[in-house]
Amino acid sequence: MRRLATGVLAVAMGWCLSGPAPGQPYPESDQHNPPPQRPQVPPPTDPPVKTQAPDASQQDQEYLEYLAALKRCQQLTGEQRGSCIRETKQHFDRM
Repeated sequence: MRRLATGVLAVAMGWCLSGPAPGQPYPESDQHNPPPQRPQVPPPTDPPVKTQAPDASQQDQEYLEYLAALKRCQQLTGEQRGSCIRETKQHFDRM
């Protein structure tokens, strides 16, 4: 019985010592395997599509100008911001 216990203990210690220890890197053969590559997608040959249609109506242009003016007001602080927003709304009749 004692020989069997000694043999089992020796096999268990061999298994424990044969693998990488926690915090230790895997053998070099595993480290240098490159990751799987994604398929290459060819770049589009068409020019990018413009987001704004060139024949926008007058109302659309005024709305875009209004939004741009409000965006400029957002850069200001305090009372300047409030007065800028009021003036912009008054100018574009958006009260």
